[in-house]
Amino acid sequence: MYSPNIEKICALCVYAQKTDDPMQLLCKKKGDVRYNYTCKKFRYDIFKKKLPPRRSLNEQNYTADDFSIDS
Repeated sequence: MYSPNIEKICALCVYAQKTDDPMQLLCKKKGDVRYNYTCKKFRYDIFKKKLPPRRSLNEQNYTADDFSIDS
């Protein structure tokens, strides 16, 4: 999430807004741009990064022995 090698594309920029077309964005600085466009005004917006879904714990696969300290 806070990786130093962030992919600098407009889809992750604070100036970009979604449009009806998923391949196009509306940039406050450059106007209508492609989602993967990059310019020198890029500023990373952490909330636009899509994270992988969390894994759910399936309770049926675990028993009490799995969580006990005694062997």
